[in-house]
Amino acid sequence: MATSWAPEAAPLNSLLERERACVAVVVALARGATERAEREACASLGGDLIVRCCALRERLELAGIPCTHATAPDAAAILSTDSYDARLLAFAKLLERAAEQATEVLAATADGETQRTLRDLIETHSRAVEWCRARAAEFAASRMLYLAAAAAAEPSNDQSDRTAASGTQISGSHTSASLPERSAGESESESESESP
Repeated sequence: MATSWAPEAAPLNSLLERERACVAVVVALARGATERAEREACASLGGDLIVRCCALRERLELAGIPCTHATAPDAAAILSTDSYDARLLAFAKLLERAAEQATEVLAATADGETQRTLRDLIETHSRAVEWCRARAAEFAASRMLYLAAAAAAEPSNDQSDRTAASGTQISGSHTSASLPERSAGESESESESESP
């Protein structure tokens, strides 16, 4: 059995390393999420990705192939990005690369259980990519509204000049760039300083 698997050892180990990087990213996203629904979505995805890691490792161990303990370095680069939407889009790309890698291994393997494991991984990643892109788009749109509201709250230069000339004071609520309060349904994780 190990002989028939031997050509797949390196690709499967490489895929396992990348899958671990995916787990590391989604765990960080879940820990940094400030909205319950987002935290639960990340935790659910993380659980699915851990199952895929375990399945890959099991296939290697059953074949008698030494299993890597390494994690691909992709996670650090993704988590160092500045904005939450950029982080989600980078994560989506990592998930896509892992799915492409799994597709290549799938085409080269004849083992039925390994094929099932790889198909499950590809399906999980496909769903995760859709979620990441949709959430990134929502976050970016919400941030644009937030910035537009902040800009609209700032007094115009003409108003400031007229006020200074007349000696009239404008109350603090008009002069400060007060930002709108978040609605109950809006994600608190949309604050870049609080994003993972």
